[in-house]
Amino acid sequence: MAEAALKTVPLDKARALQWLQRYGVYAGVALLLVVNIVITPHFLSAENFRTQAVQVAPVIIVALGMALVIGPRPSTTRRSASPAACPGSGCASRTRPSSATP
Repeated sequence: MAEAALKTVPLDKARALQWLQRYGVYAGVALLLVVNIVITPHFLSAENFRTQAVQVAPVIIVALGMALVIGPRPSTTRRSASPAACPGSGCASRTRPSSATP
């Protein structure tokens, strides 16, 4: 029974690549944090957190403002269905206004 628990699973390159694509950024940030905690003596100090907050605040304010200006707005026009959604009958022709001129 203990031998079954100690069996190693062979590394599947496709699964490893999928994991890296999904979680690679988080693993990289965690690695950077650990390296900075070990190497930099004052990385976790209150003074460093205050400095970072003061320096980052203007960038956050501008980024939030841009997100509100550029962000998605609710659509006021209804988009027609794609022709692939209704083969044969042509759904797009049913969504056009009847008063359209050729």
